[in-house]
Amino acid sequence: MARFFLRLEGRAPGLLMHAWDSAPLLTTTEEEERRRIIAKIDSKRSEDEKALLRRYDTLRSLYVDAERRLIIPSSVIRAALEGGARLTREGASVRQDIIVDETEFTYDDARLGTTPHR
Repeated sequence: MARFFLRLEGRAPGLLMHAWDSAPLLTTTEEEERRRIIAKIDSKRSEDEKALLRRYDTLRSLYVDAERRLIIPSSVIRAALEGGARLTREGASVRQDIIVDETEFTYDDARLGTTPHR
């Protein structure tokens, strides 16, 4: 079996970064504030509240590990490879032949800004 090591770089972090059940990055106070804003009718929210809600929702959608560091799980990388292969009708062979056993995620603070973890 051949083993390949790939380095993936991107400029659009939204591509693989949407978790549905990630470890919480929001503090209890932030979560309470988020719920308070959500309870309001959209037309009654200020622009600052709308911006804050977008920020909180973004933080809630990130994959993080137990130490609250950003990660991309291997299952997400595999799903992205399979999805891309389906476009070329190679989805079945990718599903059978590719194993993503380990991933490492680095974030370039200097280029992309501060990381969301505390």
